[in-house]
Amino acid sequence: MDSPDMGRVASTARPPPRAVRHPAPDAVPDFSRPLIDAGPHRRCSSGYGRGPGAEGYLQNWRPCAFMVCRMFRLETEVDKARRDLLRRRLRDTNTAASPVLRALRGTPDERESALHVWASNADGELAGGLVGHTWTAWLHVTYLWVDGRHRGAGLGSRLLAEAERVAAGRGCTSSRVETWDFQAPDFYRKQGYEVVCVIPDYPPGITEYTLTKRLG
Repeated sequence: MDSPDMGRVASTARPPPRAVRHPAPDAVPDFSRPLIDAGPHRRCSSGYGRGPGAEGYLQNWRPCAFMVCRMFRLETEVDKARRDLLRRRLRDTNTAASPVLRALRGTPDERESALHVWASNADGELAGGLVGHTWTAWLHVTYLWVDGRHRGAGLGSRLLAEAERVAAGRGCTSSRVETWDFQAPDFYRKQGYEVVCVIPDYPPGITEYTLTKRLG
């Protein structure tokens, strides 16, 4: 007796494609469900499926992502009012997240305090100067300049030492400065500063250094 399967030919016909339902343009996304349904098949990080049914999954992903993007409008205009609002919101977020910053709020250390040191020649002309500020336990040197006619006489070292002395009197225990490769990284190293960060090509063709020093 022949087997009931004899004479049968395996079917090679593909099942009809699964219908994909696209949400209406004004539909509100359901955030209780993931934007990309993982489904039974693995998928790479780009969202493209692997294995059978990948095309169907990709079709499901596109409208969901599109709906979320339509909820926000991105702008690139300069807006000082929103800049200030963003700063306040970020400050509030940081205060809530950091007990250190929370303890600073309402104290004198919360705000930066300017620190300037000036050097004048016998005629009262500006020979050099340092501009910076102190904040919490740090001195931040922003500008240090010496007139070319007075360079090599130790004036830059005196300006920096005086700023460090004043900062230490305010309770500072550390100092930081940023400088470019053609400016004064070697000068600051001689004053006891150590390089903690190097950023090549900032701007292109120039390397920026950040240096710090423990005071006292």
